[in-house]
Amino acid sequence: MPWIILGDFNCVKSPAEKQLGVPPTWYELKDFADCCLALGLHDAQTTGCYYTWYSNSDSNPVWCKLNRVLLNNDWLEAGLHCTAHFNPPGCLSDHSPGIISIFDNPAPKPKPFRFFNIHISARAKEADLALEYAQTHLESNPGDVTVRDSLGDLRKNATFLAKAERHFYFQKAKIHFLKQGDRNTKFFHDMVKRNAARNSILAITKADGSIITSAPKIAQEFVNFYTSLLGTEDQTLPVDDGVFHWGPSLTSELTSNLCRAVTPAKVKTAVFQISDNKAPGPDGYTSCFFKKAWNIVGDLV
Repeated sequence: MPWIILGDFNCVKSPAEKQLGVPPTWYELKDFADCCLALGLHDAQTTGCYYTWYSNSDSNPVWCKLNRVLLNNDWLEAGLHCTAHFNPPGCLSDHSPGIISIFDNPAPKPKPFRFFNIHISARAKEADLALEYAQTHLESNPGDVTVRDSLGDLRKNATFLAKAERHFYFQKAKIHFLKQGDRNTKFFHDMVKRNAARNSILAITKADGSIITSAPKIAQEFVNFYTSLLGTEDQTLPVDDGVFHWGPSLTSELTSNLCRAVTPAKVKTAVFQISDNKAPGPDGYTSCFFKKAWNIVGDLV
């Protein structure tokens, strides 16, 4: 069942969530972190104040993220969204008041192309069911030569698709610390949903302090912000040529190496050093794709 838990937890999840004062110890962080991990709890997206508690002490000020909003995995799986806005504490309390907004998944946006973006989970499940059916059938009909001869191919296909499914979620979840023996894709499903919820931009705070929640207005605000960064007329100081003669400098040979043309062999070496499990790049293709199709696309890289 989807649910939210919110309030003052009187504990931070990481040292970065406390500013000034005595740094939290590992023992103080462990219980809360273990609880969130065991229950599958993730922070909702927030705007406003990052630190939600202030000591109200001029001589010994301390800021902490004590108030927070946590979502469980069922909330993310249901496609629900939640944002929290924390205002400054004001004069009546040392805690930041939070305003929670709950709504359904916003209108889907066009998704960029992704290599290997196929129904791998459905195919893996079908292959597994076909193998189970054949094994169950042979228990009752051990003399069925046709099914018995196909058992090896069914097992090989199920194993291949299970491995492919795991690697697919490797890429989507951007998890690199699990090894070949871990076949539990539920973990990867949860990580993908958590990353998707974390990466979605549901609200932003403008420079004037106002909050935007409309998707078109959010997109336009990003365009306006980055457009304002282009073509600025800030004054620059002239370069002092003397700095090039102070301290260590490159030899003429090393300087020439910097200007050398990049050879196809160097490009291939760089690409093949990238792990197959790395997430796709902006064009949607993974390093594994380029390795497998190097004889076709190598000259274009």
